[in-house]
Amino acid sequence: ALFLFNIDPTLYSMWDKKESLTTFLRQNSMFYLGIINGLEKNGYRVFTFYNPNVFFGFKLFKYRYLNILISFLIAPLNRTITSYRLINLIKRNKVSIVISNPSNFCGRFFFRFLDKNKILSIQWFGIFPHQVKFHNKILLKNTPRYDITCYSGNIDRLFEKRYEPRKFVKIFNPNIIRPNKNEKKTIDVLFIGGLQFKHSKRW
Repeated sequence: ALFLFNIDPTLYSMWDKKESLTTFLRQNSMFYLGIINGLEKNGYRVFTFYNPNVFFGFKLFKYRYLNILISFLIAPLNRTITSYRLINLIKRNKVSIVISNPSNFCGRFFFRFLDKNKILSIQWFGIFPHQVKFHNKILLKNTPRYDITCYSGNIDRLFEKRYEPRKFVKIFNPNIIRPNKNEKKTIDVLFIGGLQFKHSKRW
């Protein structure tokens, strides 16, 4: 299995480089850890890819607006080169499934290869469609190219018709909410989610 992980700059800024990036992500991203563990428990050998820019890597993350501008200007070339790299990785390792969060570093060419070779592609769309900025429209354009798009709520109706998922699946496991038997107090509000700014702008 190939896991494409689009790292948020806020998360990346927390990495102090004392351990490997992979170790950091396992310790600080429940989404990353959950996908990896889930695939491995189901017998998959997992390959990860999380380099958003083949020219600058993560160097531009500290310069927000410069990162947006340069990434936007070189986006088509970056997606083409990255797609070729990912296709070679898939061929070498006989990958049968690709899973990602919304990713801006691969495009139409990559998904055509997946469809032609009957490789299952699944996207966890972890934001609301209206949160996608103009310079990152590829996140929406890619959505119909995935075999399956999933989320914990019914957001399929929020996509414009041209960006509608090929197939949408709601995934939510209520068993993740378990009461603490040792807790005597009642809980009025239970929060499960991220503290990044974008998560407070969903509604």
